[in-house]
Amino acid sequence: MSNTNKYAAWRTARTPDAKWKPTNLKELMACIGLKMIMGTNKKAQRRDYWSTCNFIGQEGFRFTIPVNRFEKIEKYLHISDREAEPDRNDPGYDRLVKLKPVIETLSRTFKKCYKISQYVSIDESMIAFSGLLSFKQYIPSKPIKRGVKLWARCCGLTGYMDQFEFYLGKKEGGYAFGLGYDVVMRLTADLVHTFRRVFVDNFFSSVRLALDLLKKGLYMCATTRSNRKGFPSDLKNVRLNRGDSAIRQYGHLCATVWKDRKNVCLLSTCSQPTEFDKVTRKTHAGRIEITRPDVIRDYNERMGGVDRHDQIRATYNLGFHNKKWWLKVFNALINIAAVNAYILFRETSTRDNGKKRYRHLDFRRELALQLIDGYSYLAEKPTATSVNDLLPEPAEHKFEEFDTRVKCHCHYHETGVRKDTPTGCYKCGLHLCDECYPRVHENDELRKALLKRWPRRKIRQRKRKRKRPS
Repeated sequence: MSNTNKYAAWRTARTPDAKWKPTNLKELMACIGLKMIMGTNKKAQRRDYWSTCNFIGQEGFRFTIPVNRFEKIEKYLHISDREAEPDRNDPGYDRLVKLKPVIETLSRTFKKCYKISQYVSIDESMIAFSGLLSFKQYIPSKPIKRGVKLWARCCGLTGYMDQFEFYLGKKEGGYAFGLGYDVVMRLTADLVHTFRRVFVDNFFSSVRLALDLLKKGLYMCATTRSNRKGFPSDLKNVRLNRGDSAIRQYGHLCATVWKDRKNVCLLSTCSQPTEFDKVTRKTHAGRIEITRPDVIRDYNERMGGVDRHDQIRATYNLGFHNKKWWLKVFNALINIAAVNAYILFRETSTRDNGKKRYRHLDFRRELALQLIDGYSYLAEKPTATSVNDLLPEPAEHKFEEFDTRVKCHCHYHETGVRKDTPTGCYKCGLHLCDECYPRVHENDELRKALLKRWPRRKIRQRKRKRKRPS
């Protein structure tokens, strides 16, 4: 909130904006709540939510924040302190500096609120963005093909994301054992000697990674590529029938090749090489049963933590399309927090929700209403019985001349005869001639009778032209 106001003050000092006024925490929370509702109820354009058409607009949006005010907040929203931001040409400039406070806060909160299970899934995740950005990635195998890439660590059972980091491109000096090796070792640095099972795919896996994790008290189960260094050479081009498998063991590390429709290669330090089960497959001749190693079952059940989280997050986005990359990423981070909150609620809540199934949609709607918390821009305005109550009260009674001639209220009240005069008392809001002014202010009963008959309205809205000595 304070950084947004600081940034807006800096911008308006360079380019004046008369329509901007400082925001507050309640208003910003209400904006996030409205963005969450936008994700659950998609419309063609953002301004459609404020449309006065009963078939298009939503009354709650118009009642909470005007559309022009919402767009102003989007325009001046700023997460970091602009004065403390380093210059872009400085060596070691952090390209995520605009999001640093949010990233650090969420990273601490995610770990604090949830203890990850013994099954840990590490994979890449994408935040959609198609604009110009130096660290934008293209991954054709992902549902989101272009955008900002995250390395994510999730619970293999629930999909809760407790740690993440952004990929900003290849670092200077390269990687000693490959990018995937470095990512896994960083994301598991706080899990050493907890004997958890780490599941990764063939982008990260290698024989060295499995052995080094085992030295740190962590097990690994992963698909791998047959051309990885250290993978048994006699398994690289092995010919198998469907359902057959070939296994080689080196200490606690097992290399497995299993034929389903094609060969699947795996490395594991946490599976029994002698255990198998049966699975059913469809063929042209009908259904058949084939044998499956235990390591395949473990991988299929526990590896999908990151994919499960992405699937929940993709159901409802936050906000609307935006050209600013960091605002797009900010919305995605808030969305990740909302998904984590939903998983926590689903796993721990014992509340009676009054319905058989409390869906993700129900949770997001309730969360959005809690963020808005009944906020309305109308309630922030000063309450008044009339427009005159918003005007400043004059300090004392003075005989003054105004820019319009109006009947003398005292003459008309006593005689019924109209006598126009440009003079009167600004504080009382009465037009009074030279004769009536001293008499009205000496007689309180007369002044009260005039004020009761002519409440202060019109005269108080007129500008004072010049003063005449009393």
